[in-house]
Amino acid sequence: MSTACDPSTETSAALKWHELADRVLNGYQLTADDALSLLTAPDDELLDIMSAAYRIRRRYWANRVQLYFLMNAKSGLCPEDCGYCSQSKISDAEIPQYNILSRDKLLAGAKLAAERQSKSYCIVISSRSPS
Repeated sequence: MSTACDPSTETSAALKWHELADRVLNGYQLTADDALSLLTAPDDELLDIMSAAYRIRRRYWANRVQLYFLMNAKSGLCPEDCGYCSQSKISDAEIPQYNILSRDKLLAGAKLAAERQSKSYCIVISSRSPS
């Protein structure tokens, strides 16, 4: 009987994810079942999944990264009660709280993003909707 600590189980999981990566590298398109298998895989298979995924990433992107610059134009003070969000009205996270930044500060952020060759400059706010 296999257990999570059984080396043969670990080898089998690693092999399964690397075989899937091999198929993808040869043109295979993931199915919904493949995606579900990835999302529901046991936690102890995460490093094997990441290793297999990195092989695919390396083929297409090498070790390049793309920069995305995010400017928080309004922080905290959100009227929503989203339990997952540090900016929600029910959160006790220690975050800066401020209203909408000035046009000059937002433009300065855009300039900095451009200077750093960011792929994208995204302005976000914590709010139900713009007013």
